[in-house]
Amino acid sequence: MGFADAASLPLTALTAWESLFERLRLDAESKGTLLVVGATGGVGSVMLQLAEALLPGVTVIATASDQGRAAWVRGLGAEHVVNHHLDLAPQVRRIAPLGVDWLFTAHSEGQVETYAQIVAPFGHIVAIDDGPRDVSPLKARSIAWHWELMFTRGLCHTRHGRAAPCPRRRGRPRG
Repeated sequence: MGFADAASLPLTALTAWESLFERLRLDAESKGTLLVVGATGGVGSVMLQLAEALLPGVTVIATASDQGRAAWVRGLGAEHVVNHHLDLAPQVRRIAPLGVDWLFTAHSEGQVETYAQIVAPFGHIVAIDDGPRDVSPLKARSIAWHWELMFTRGLCHTRHGRAAPCPRRRGRPRG
């Protein structure tokens, strides 16, 4: 592994860990289906390996755009692969007819309507991109939306579950 790859590992691994175990609150006893959108990226690929090693009751669906990438994510632990360049909802619903329980996304902009179709009622979505401002299509199914930013603890000086006043990020709409 080269220096650049080694240096990026803590960022991707921490983001994947916090998404799975802190935002989605999965553990070794969890049972259900996880869809990883952006599975071939840094965070997604680490997430697949964590799920394979630590979440034996979770079925993992990964997205990939071609056969080579599909084989790669299967090698990392994905049990099913769908192509995110095709219509995602029918592909996922064939695998999980009642919807997925959890969805991780590195690419949520413009996807909320699709996610509302493929996440089961009372399911959870965690996003790491800036994504949508309107998640109202999820309301009817009581789907929870979580954001993951590995820098939040440092920015907000959290300690033992308590947060100090956190600065607002510049350039973001309030409310």
